[in-house]
Amino acid sequence: MCSDDVRPPIPEGIKRTVRQRYRFGCAVCGSPVFDYDHIVPFSAVREHEAENLIILCPNHHSAKTRKRLSNKRLMYYRDNPYNANKSFTSTYDLDKGAEILVAAGSNELHWSPGESGAICHVIWISGESHFSLHYEDGWLTFSMMVTDEFGNILLHVDHGQMSVSSNVWDYEYVGARLKIREGLGKIILDIDIANDHVALHTACFVSGGMGWKVENDGMYAIGTKGNIWSLGGTAHITGSGGGMYGLINNAVFRQLNCPGFVWDLEQNIEQNAYLWLSDDSFRLFEQGEIGLKSLEKHWMDQACTDDLPDNTDASVRGRYYIELTTNERLSGPEGSKCLVVTNIRSLFDVITSAVADLIGSRAETVAYVPQSLLSEYRTRDYGIFVEPDSAAHERSIRLVVHVEGHTGPRLQVKTEGIRRLLGIANSNE
Repeated sequence: MCSDDVRPPIPEGIKRTVRQRYRFGCAVCGSPVFDYDHIVPFSAVREHEAENLIILCPNHHSAKTRKRLSNKRLMYYRDNPYNANKSFTSTYDLDKGAEILVAAGSNELHWSPGESGAICHVIWISGESHFSLHYEDGWLTFSMMVTDEFGNILLHVDHGQMSVSSNVWDYEYVGARLKIREGLGKIILDIDIANDHVALHTACFVSGGMGWKVENDGMYAIGTKGNIWSLGGTAHITGSGGGMYGLINNAVFRQLNCPGFVWDLEQNIEQNAYLWLSDDSFRLFEQGEIGLKSLEKHWMDQACTDDLPDNTDASVRGRYYIELTTNERLSGPEGSKCLVVTNIRSLFDVITSAVADLIGSRAETVAYVPQSLLSEYRTRDYGIFVEPDSAAHERSIRLVVHVEGHTGPRLQVKTEGIRRLLGIANSNE
């Protein structure tokens, strides 16, 4: 207990317990920006107890202070916090800025965007922008996806709308300084973040097992063969499309055009991919059989007729595909099973060869590119229609083979090559 005229600060250990209880967001709305308050006023209890503390965003804190939010309702939110069953907090709007100062350790970025709609990729990994600046209607915003070293998302910002993983051990945002810990004294994210500046002190940006890490004032690549280390560097970028740090895995994304970066690194590292299958399809796959879907049927089923070019039928007829994702964070449809493919190119080569054996002639590999880029290859490189595709998943890669004269909705392919890739021996061997 304390005296009537002294109100001590809330101990840090109690604050952390309260943050964890409410899963790092306002008990009412889930906002990751919040204040601590007593449900039963401090003047009545004269002490700080975790059970009597609640975290509220500025709006709901004001409502409680002005008696627009009853204690009875607060008791309900104490037992049923907004973020209780959510993986991420609700969003907080960082607002726009006339300028955004960017620092990665001791490295600085200066960007002159030019015209509206410009984008600058601060950190880019194999076609996925993990940190980008946007210039729209005379104002700047930014998007960011910060991960741990295993690629799990810790912090997500979409054009200034910020949310935080509620599955971390601890998170706090004091002033403009945001920190996430995985244990006592174990900081895995430390940044200054506001509408007009982002300063990365400790952070990871990982995708597909490789990425960038900010630590000890430097920026360096991780999960790669070879390395880049930048310390005290300055990047001056003008216009749209280029960036500061770029990393591409050519072993997987071999058709991907890499924007111009001040610091970049190209790799050839085999990367896991994930194939989500129904129970029946999974059992067939284990037996060495896989069904390729008709591209023609797929597009006709989902596209508006007005969106399709006149020659769609002819341009996609006989094209069949299989799609994988390299996004380790993506979950498949409910009830599906995930097959981990450790060598994407080998699987595609096996399928292409098996299709050729099936039809007695060469099967043409039409496309092997990330789904997000298929529209760019519509006519320039492949001469076929590859959009729209509302069913595409983030970071998916699609193998498309051309089987001239075949018009069915599916093409079933069976080959021992698939079983060998899976490590399943032939029972007759």
